Amino acid sequence: MTILEEARALEGDIVADRRWLHEHPEIGFDLPQTTAYVAERLREIGLEPEEIVPGGLVATVGDPSKGRCFMLRADMDALPLREETGLPFSSRNDYMHACGHDAHTAMLLGAARILKAREAELPGCVKLMFQPDEEGTAPDEICGNEAMINAGVLENPHVDAATAIHLMPFDYRRGEIATRPGTGFSSIDDIDIVVHGKGGHGSRPHQLVDPFNIACHIFLGA
Repeated sequence: MTILEEARALEGDIVADRRWLHEHPEIGFDLPQTTAYVAERLREIGLEPEEIVPGGLVATVGDPSKGRCFMLRADMDALPLREETGLPFSSRNDYMHACGHDAHTAMLLGAARILKAREAELPGCVKLMFQPDEEGTAPDEICGNEAMINAGVLENPHVDAATAIHLMPFDYRRGEIATRPGTGFSSIDDIDIVVHGKGGHGSRPHQLVDPFNIACHIFLGA
């Protein structure tokens, strides 16, 4: 059986995982049901997941002493939105998997099953990273990726390369995979700008320095 045939044979399991995750969305680093579900699925196939940060799981397939380490990453958190789709597997709480992280996690669970079945063929190892707080909804200074990096997800064993995937149903048909050279995902950088103004009366704008006006020009000129 080819890898593609193995993947097709797992379709029912992947769909079931995705729908369970969709029904039980959680946000930020607070993912107790999600991590318990994913960890149990990983243990069922013989892996030993470790929660290295709240809501962040890591498991390894293969033998790192036999070669390099490649990492596959999926995000698990949802968004603080109320679902109104009416789907039979819609959210059971006030959150929603509106960005596809339920599917990302289910796909990585499927990949874990295939990799584990072919573990003897791996010339090294594959590290599986299940990340919390990709959406940055937690009231923390850092998001889930940085928290997991700080916790050592890229070491023990050292990660030589990594990849991730994101659903894009509006641009591509089912079954299509798109990539490009260079940067594939956008990132968020925080910049703090302090604008100092000078108070005054609205009837004499020429005698004051309006920080709101200045801030608007900074934003429009960015």
